[in-house]
Amino acid sequence: ESDCGVGVRSGGHGSARMGGCSCSTASCDAAALAGMLDATASPMQGPEPLVDAKIRPCDGGAQCTCQFGPSGMCPSAIIFLDVDGVLHAAGAPLTSLFGHSQLKELRRVVKATGARIVLSTAWRLSQNFAGRVLNELAEAGVPKPISATPSLCPWHSDGRALEIRAWLFSHPKLVEDDRWVAIDDIPLAPELPAEHVVTTDAEIGLTPQLADSAIAKLNMGSSTDSSPDNSGSGGERARQPLVGSL
Repeated sequence: ESDCGVGVRSGGHGSARMGGCSCSTASCDAAALAGMLDATASPMQGPEPLVDAKIRPCDGGAQCTCQFGPSGMCPSAIIFLDVDGVLHAAGAPLTSLFGHSQLKELRRVVKATGARIVLSTAWRLSQNFAGRVLNELAEAGVPKPISATPSLCPWHSDGRALEIRAWLFSHPKLVEDDRWVAIDDIPLAPELPAEHVVTTDAEIGLTPQLADSAIAKLNMGSSTDSSPDNSGSGGERARQPLVGSL
């Protein structure tokens, strides 16, 4: 394996510095990372467009001035969603993928927060797998994901936090008041602020308790969260906005 270089990209919010990650390809250098980050301006193209135009579209009213982005969507809370270890146990047999209880809890989080989903799972890297995710979410009554994180370190979990930060940098107008959370079985803190992370047990997935924690993190918009979410927060800490910066 080789170390990814550090890429710096200038944009409307100044320079964005991307830290190192472990990749399986020697071509994963600073220039490649910067180019991939530029490419995140558009949603992932899968079997069908990820953007659901029916999710809180702007109607041109006095309270809606966000005529930008995919389908003119207004800002909202964002859930960065993993699949393995979240919607079913990691290594689960084909007959046990996409558990009913885990999908039910995800639907509850979305309903309670008005959040939209951005896929951060490796399933997004395959058109067939991405299509399966879209179908399973639809059958469970979960709104279609609006986007996916960029592929900076393909098939390697080491770059998951970097990919999430890259998406936040490229889509600041789609995130409402720094309301976002990453639900993953990979411990993403401290690479991501613990108050934005909900870490699942890979053998169990998303539980009611962790769903409650995700709801609290998305809805409170405060500097504290004492929920037992296994995120490694270690108590109270101030929110550190990442939108528009890396």
